[in-house]
Amino acid sequence: MSSCLSSCITKTNTNTIWLDNSITVTEGNNRENGSNQLDRPRGICIDDDEQVIYIVDTSNHRIIEWKYGSPNGQIVASGNRAGKRTDQLNNPTYVVVEKRKDCLIICDHGNRRVVRWPRRNGINGEIIITDVDGTGLTINNDGYFYISDYEKHEVRRWRTGNTNGTVVAGSHGQDNRLDQLNSSGCIVIDKDYSVYISDEYIFQASNPLNEFILEMQNLPYAEKIYPVSTYLLKRLDDYTNIQHLYPIVTFSNYLIEKLNHRIKRIDAVQTKMIYYLTQDNDRDITKKLFEDFLDAWYALTFKEVRYGCQTPKFEHVVSKEKFAENTSIAMLLLTSSRDDSILLPACLKTIAELQNEIVNYFQNTIETTTKTKQQCVPLQSIRPEHIFSLDRNDLNRKLINDSLVLNYQYGKSKDIIYDYEEMEITLRNMISKLVLIDTDKLNFLTYQFELYGENTSLINEVRARIKQQQQLTNDDRTKLNSLINTMNHDDILHYLGSLDNIFTYIRTIAVEKLTEDMTIQLFV
Repeated sequence: MSSCLSSCITKTNTNTIWLDNSITVTEGNNRENGSNQLDRPRGICIDDDEQVIYIVDTSNHRIIEWKYGSPNGQIVASGNRAGKRTDQLNNPTYVVVEKRKDCLIICDHGNRRVVRWPRRNGINGEIIITDVDGTGLTINNDGYFYISDYEKHEVRRWRTGNTNGTVVAGSHGQDNRLDQLNSSGCIVIDKDYSVYISDEYIFQASNPLNEFILEMQNLPYAEKIYPVSTYLLKRLDDYTNIQHLYPIVTFSNYLIEKLNHRIKRIDAVQTKMIYYLTQDNDRDITKKLFEDFLDAWYALTFKEVRYGCQTPKFEHVVSKEKFAENTSIAMLLLTSSRDDSILLPACLKTIAELQNEIVNYFQNTIETTTKTKQQCVPLQSIRPEHIFSLDRNDLNRKLINDSLVLNYQYGKSKDIIYDYEEMEITLRNMISKLVLIDTDKLNFLTYQFELYGENTSLINEVRARIKQQQQLTNDDRTKLNSLINTMNHDDILHYLGSLDNIFTYIRTIAVEKLTEDMTIQLFV
């Protein structure tokens, strides 16, 4: 991507027609350092007035001036091998022309500096900025130049004599919020002085599990050294729905970051997704993430899943396009009023089965306490935010960002190194601490009311009544309600697996008081 696109961006519009075939303007003639050769050229800058292209010949540590129609280029900056002297460059990345001073501004990336170099007969450069990891550079019509800092995830505007520069984008840490950048790269300025930045990793919505699977497959003796990890990866082929979790969670989290605290619920209900795909400022990012989300969503072809006391049906009765046009933002946000019945039913069942298989398979390997065994929540009681919370806080952050990648910060352009030992330990800890979803043994679960050490007789009465399908007396019903009210809400969620029959029973005895189906939230 050219560092001088800012001079071209104002010349294109909706009627611009691109050439079907490109035209070669310079040929490398193999990777060497001759006057007609280049070695890994990276940035270019075009001077229309002088019919000249300036090429950043990165691995030859020099800037080449290539005139229109010439078979050879001419060195105009450095060419003295890599070094820190003022007559040297070290892996430069970008160059722009400062016409007012008839100079070149160069990102001297390897020396973490920016230098000004005379365009004609220049022997030495002048250091104008230090301690910057410059990966993008451009200049506007007023002589201000802009530099993107890959390490600090920011873009600053500079002018001659300015020692600090002014932050114009980023500088709020590395992430994908709209006020943040993630390894910022190329930048351009339009005629209205708006800044456009290629945020290098914002579009990475591919599933990191795929890369990890390939790495693990090539690891010698992996099955013996890392049994939990290899077993999990083998089962992923049988439970492909898990692969669809990543794009769904990625897009949902993106919407939350984008719209939470910035849009009223009534507006979220009325605003269709199509608006953010066609008219919003971030429509390109939104469209890319939404397409991946939609593919994953439509891959989950479960027709019917029990959800609490409801039995919702999920059938593809409309096309993807119609889905995009008619779906409101509220339907996709976790905070919407519909979030307890429309998200991820197939993935929930998949995760439930896979978790139980892994835990059963490794029951002698993984240390499991009595308390852990008691923390079982049936599929019927799981809410989507439970899974979203697990995936976002544990899998995304811990496994992907921390455990999997050792050289996350400095190895973006290299082969990723995985910490398999840390991955194995993390997986074991996560599995042993998970609130498990037991779908096969609901009828054999033991009631846990006794854990509270009171009202044993009431519990026995409830058991007997459930077996006989009899109603509790008004007095017993009051006692049971009082007992539930004294419980901690988190404890209720933890023990819903063992309270499943009572949960259903309460719904039947209180049906005259309810105008809607019983939900966990209503139960709590």
